[in-house]
Amino acid sequence: AIARFLRSGLDKRVADGGANKKKFICVDLGTYCGYSALILALTLRQFLSENENNNNEHQPQNQPPFSSSSPSFEFQIYTTEVSSKLLNVAQSIFRLAKMEHVITPILINEPSGGGGASAADSLATTLKNQHGITRIDFLLLDHAKHLYLR
Repeated sequence: AIARFLRSGLDKRVADGGANKKKFICVDLGTYCGYSALILALTLRQFLSENENNNNEHQPQNQPPFSSSSPSFEFQIYTTEVSSKLLNVAQSIFRLAKMEHVITPILINEPSGGGGASAADSLATTLKNQHGITRIDFLLLDHAKHLYLR
């Protein structure tokens, strides 16, 4: 279901001519073991491969479909977790899947119950200040939704 929803947004972006303009930014709220972030990365990589093949039928056979030299479409996934132990497990999975270059794990502080900043506030600050991200193209609110409410 995640892949189908993401692909519909990607198809619309390409049809609107937006694929060549900016890096496609995904945020996965709730890393846990990293499964959702991996699904996002694999879906984006497959979309990139299909898009490249459709736009350039004369691509050399030995060139990988997902290559950093490909200018047509770039993406980055930021995935958040409040548990450093779970985030470490997910990072290992990303490395095993060879996706660590497109998935950036972010440890966020679990908000206190005192009515202060939410995890969403912490994430927005981290994305902007540490990664230069001011917009999100795809947001997946996976679990622990209460952490992101104000």
